[in-house]
Amino acid sequence: MARIPEILDDQIFIKANSLTNLIKSKKVRKQLFDNRIKVEIIKETYPVVIALGLTFNKDRIKFIFHHPKELDKNTLNDIIHLVSEAIWKRHDKSQRYEYVTY
Repeated sequence: MARIPEILDDQIFIKANSLTNLIKSKKVRKQLFDNRIKVEIIKETYPVVIALGLTFNKDRIKFIFHHPKELDKNTLNDIIHLVSEAIWKRHDKSQRYEYVTY
């Protein structure tokens, strides 16, 4: 059985942080690297206004996927699912996705 090589954080993540550290699977990292996808994962807080003007803050995780234009849509969807699932297991928060083609 062939060994999956170690992929460095700076090869697949933009601004590595504690959320990117949750993606430990070498298979997922290799898929990101092989398909030339770079991921930025940001934890952001946004205000939510409810009745009578009460405001509270809620956390959301924002994924920004930088991918090549010629990448197959199904491949991209599979990788997005794997990455978001790895984060969701530890942080059950709302998620937002953005896509940047190059």
